[in-house]
Amino acid sequence: MSQELTDEERKARRAEINRQNAQKSTGPKTEAGRMNSRINSLRNGSRTVIVDHTGAPGLALLSGEDIAEYRAMVAEYSRYLEPVQKLPSCL
Repeated sequence: MSQELTDEERKARRAEINRQNAQKSTGPKTEAGRMNSRINSLRNGSRTVIVDHTGAPGLALLSGEDIAEYRAMVAEYSRYLEPVQKLPSCL
């Protein structure tokens, strides 16, 4: 026959198991690993502000992307979409 644990004993056992497991989950150790983990949940780059190797304000580049190609793409989108700046309604 197995011994039944009380609620407190079960909670204490679960807490200890969680503490032991947390020791294995410490995340990336190197700077390269940290940089890679920053894009783990990236589905597409349309809203990303991940890595800016260029120092240009507001520029969102992923590692391996070319700044000139990025700027050409943004310019082409701007020409195609013809964005219009809206003024605030309070003016």
